[in-house]
Amino acid sequence: MTKIMERPILSFIIVFIVTLIISSIITAIFQPILGIFVPEVSSFIATIIAGIILAIIYIYIFKIKGFFSFSNYKLGLILISPAIILVITNLLDPAFAIPTTGILAVTIIISGIAPGIFEEILFRGIVISYLMKMFRNSKNIIPIVIVSALIFGVLHLANVLLGAQLDVTIFQFFSTFSIGILFGAVYLRTGNLWIPIILHSLNDIAAFCCTSAISAQGVIQTGLVLNWLTIFSIIVSIICIVLGLYYVRSAKHDEILEVWEEKWAN
Repeated sequence: MTKIMERPILSFIIVFIVTLIISSIITAIFQPILGIFVPEVSSFIATIIAGIILAIIYIYIFKIKGFFSFSNYKLGLILISPAIILVITNLLDPAFAIPTTGILAVTIIISGIAPGIFEEILFRGIVISYLMKMFRNSKNIIPIVIVSALIFGVLHLANVLLGAQLDVTIFQFFSTFSIGILFGAVYLRTGNLWIPIILHSLNDIAAFCCTSAISAQGVIQTGLVLNWLTIFSIIVSIICIVLGLYYVRSAKHDEILEVWEEKWAN
């Protein structure tokens, strides 16, 4: 492990690929078991379990301090507050509908929380933390934010292979990339993973309220519709990118390094 870590880029690629493989194996193990008891949300609960196990493995192997720290939560809430617009965007969607049954509500909540936990643990908690361990230098802070956001966005391009429309997938790439910039910046500034997890989960819950309503109405989305809501979403994405990069501007590098030196004090 020590020899691999002497080559930062190679070590990161290896760690990331192994992480994806482990998460897939864990999900594959737990999903059939959970399917017996909670078939509607078995895949989502399995994802949550995979995220938690990954975090435990990562904390143990790399001895990171405060992986799930509540530190700097006030600053985190202030910095991430503009992302509430993301939630509002989903609330404004004509397809948005409040769940009409308790079972549907629970399903939507679990379905929204699962990506919030798993994706934040993976793309912020693991990716950014590992990159900060490998490249402890103020010159690398902005590239780390961009790289982690790019990985987050690129992996969502795989939705094309699952049957998603190309234009919708490209739009999703841009949206997830922009969210990755903002959430990554907040995590770097605070060392607090809970803030991105909560906002991510709230946004996904609101989004699932839209998709569940579409499914219930039997409406099929065939492609990206360029309406006022889409344009508004693009504007919000641009704002997220600008704010995220502003949060990690050079004037804040010493503050960021201080937060992370404490995490990697070992």
